[in-house]
Amino acid sequence: MISLWDRTTRTVFAESALFLEKTGSVTLLFPAEKILRVYNQATGAEFRPGIDYSFAPGDAKLVRLPDSGIPFLDDAARHPGNDVAIYYDDPDANAVPGAIDGRNIRFDAGNFYATQQIEVDYVAVKDAAFAPKIATFPDRLPHTREKLAAKKPLTIRWLGDSISEGYNSSKFVGKPPFQPPYAELFAEGLHELFGSVVTLENRGVNGGQSTLPLEKPELIDEGNYDLLVAAFGMNDFFRNDAMLYLANLAEIIRRAKEKNPAVEILLNASMSGNPEWAHTPPEPARDYAAALFDFASRQDPSIAAANLHAVWQQILARKSFWDLTGNGVNHPNDYGHRILANAALTLFAPERLTLTPGK
Repeated sequence: MISLWDRTTRTVFAESALFLEKTGSVTLLFPAEKILRVYNQATGAEFRPGIDYSFAPGDAKLVRLPDSGIPFLDDAARHPGNDVAIYYDDPDANAVPGAIDGRNIRFDAGNFYATQQIEVDYVAVKDAAFAPKIATFPDRLPHTREKLAAKKPLTIRWLGDSISEGYNSSKFVGKPPFQPPYAELFAEGLHELFGSVVTLENRGVNGGQSTLPLEKPELIDEGNYDLLVAAFGMNDFFRNDAMLYLANLAEIIRRAKEKNPAVEILLNASMSGNPEWAHTPPEPARDYAAALFDFASRQDPSIAAANLHAVWQQILARKSFWDLTGNGVNHPNDYGHRILANAALTLFAPERLTLTPGK
């Protein structure tokens, strides 16, 4: 899988950003010693220093120059008026209602946002560091760890929503650069780290809530697998009932263990959505993640949790939501899918999200 960065050289790969003004700036995750390349993988465009953008070594900002060919999405473009809005779930939808200020939000189920964003390869400054503060449950999932250490085959059954299914990843929409979604990247990452043959059975379903495996028990019951991943949350947030969410997860665990007592289970705390959208306020995502980790901490070693939410928030502390979005509201772009995959892999390799070598 494509790494976020190389810790030895401090090279950052394909970090995405979106200009929100014609002569605005975007913020990189780290101050940069050198910009290697600014480009757009969806369109194949390459952008030139001094013509399309300016950059000062040691800074974390790129500035869009007045005559630049780099796309930008200003406030009007991000909030289409009712006169031009085609609302989801029309196949040609370009908007969803419900911004917290009463306006629409630009929505796209394909690669529109990918064509408007840029990717940046750069060398971070020598003192750049990123080691997100997350619980990694290092002693959990012992059978999975044993299989990986022995390079034995591992089968993963993945339950989740549209994010898990892969929505707005370039492979899912069939557009360049054809990067897989985060569930596939996670499986690829385990193979690269340990050498095991990792089989992924992705059962993510658009619109899926934590009730989905209880309504469709065949998602749990059919076939044999070693690790069950439950990656729900985004479509549960509207209820704002973390206790019901946990009750559903507990029942998923019970049913999976009833089918196979040896199965191990990984619970993923969901990323947050657009804070401007009334349907994805940040508070439920935060509260669900906290409740999930409290719940997981009280389970036996066969159950662990991956705090994708915490990593997502720590990235957002340095970058804009618009830099990471795939559809404008609740799906990640390719870079976001890579963030989620690496956040999940920290259970097995904590250094995946550490930039500073040796840490």
